[in-house]
Amino acid sequence: MAARKSLIKRKIVDRKSLYEEFFHFASVLTERFPRSGARLLDELTSAVIGGKMFSTSEHFLNMHAIKKLSHSGVDNVLVISDLNIGDALFSQAIVTGLRDYFPELEIDLVVNKAAAAIIDGNPEITMLFPILSGSPYPTRDDIYQVKQLVKKMHFSLVISLSPYFNGGEFYAEGTTVIDFAGLALQVIRDYMTPHTKSHMIYEMHKFVHVLLSQIFSPKRRKAFVGVRTTISESAVEGARNFLQSIGIDDGELLIMYNPDASTRYTQIPFHLQVEILKELSKLSLPILLGAGHSDQKVEERLLRFLNESERRNFFVVPASIPLDVYSALIDFSTVYISGDGGPLHIAASRKYCRDGNAGFRNKTAVLSVFGATPARIYGYDSELVGYHRANQFAPSHVYVSKSECRNITCINKMAKTCREVRCFDQLDSRKIVSDVWRILDKSSLFLVDGKNQGLGSLS
Repeated sequence: MAARKSLIKRKIVDRKSLYEEFFHFASVLTERFPRSGARLLDELTSAVIGGKMFSTSEHFLNMHAIKKLSHSGVDNVLVISDLNIGDALFSQAIVTGLRDYFPELEIDLVVNKAAAAIIDGNPEITMLFPILSGSPYPTRDDIYQVKQLVKKMHFSLVISLSPYFNGGEFYAEGTTVIDFAGLALQVIRDYMTPHTKSHMIYEMHKFVHVLLSQIFSPKRRKAFVGVRTTISESAVEGARNFLQSIGIDDGELLIMYNPDASTRYTQIPFHLQVEILKELSKLSLPILLGAGHSDQKVEERLLRFLNESERRNFFVVPASIPLDVYSALIDFSTVYISGDGGPLHIAASRKYCRDGNAGFRNKTAVLSVFGATPARIYGYDSELVGYHRANQFAPSHVYVSKSECRNITCINKMAKTCREVRCFDQLDSRKIVSDVWRILDKSSLFLVDGKNQGLGSLS
């Protein structure tokens, strides 16, 4: 037993080291040769990972697993999310795809502990296991908890969406496992095809259907529009109480701005954030400014760059506010602005009440600002071809910098080691603000310098 635990730990460490070395090489290459290095990495990735032989081999292995299930039967399925909050939200798309074929099947889901507050109560999930710590790599406890769960429950099928829980050492002999590789190949292949939808949520749902449709017939046929967050009535009341405490009424036009991100490669650069906030301050509207979690106290530093007149309509959402209350605050907002990360994906999801009659607007316009990570895989836009729209009854727009060094390896933002951040080069912050004005103008007349004005008066 001790030898087996040691083997698993060593394999995790080896996998981590391999990832770190590859992405460090990619970072160094594009630092030295931004344009040609990025092109080389994209072409190599497309040729090797997106190649027909590699894709066909992985599809064959997955189809063999599905055919085996068709003979032995499917009693229960475990879906293992990747490590972060956004990954947890995305993984619900796999569950929805499975439900299309198996309405009565036990489908369990392993997620990040923090994400449980906004996923628990999804009626498509049989049992939710909030196990993962949210660390950049699985902790010893993460590994132990997943192993114990698989050992105890004897799942017919395990679908692992994390590259760290793919090895056979995690699962009992005879367990059918579909790992992350097939999904990754599909995402990269679609992303490398211009104007093809390749958002991770869309791809996860599609991945399940591509596999199961070869053997099984769907029991449910409905258009897939995205994932959900499930929020308690007490969280909604908490959000309402917070707004009332700062003098904001229900139905008031409201902007919510997230200045934080998990890495400096996805966080909007400080000087650009100052520009955006100064422009937003010209609107006589309340603006909720999120507190930093990864970049602690970033909200305080930003406000110091605004003068007293510009600061008057900003209200800080404290870091101590629970995730479900934060999610409910988003639903009260007319516009939500964020870089790539968990809060963005919460904003883009459809809000449902877990335990009461609280109604949700689901009319938040979602504006996502992208640096390193591929916007077609993680961003939302209701107008651009090849993009997935936010699951809201409101427009969504994506803003992508013109960085020369961006390439497909930037998808792993946590493993990048570039010394100079060029991910947001040539980002047009004025376009973001002008779209905010346009959205608000369609929602209602709003105040600029104390006067009711439409867009024609803005410069």
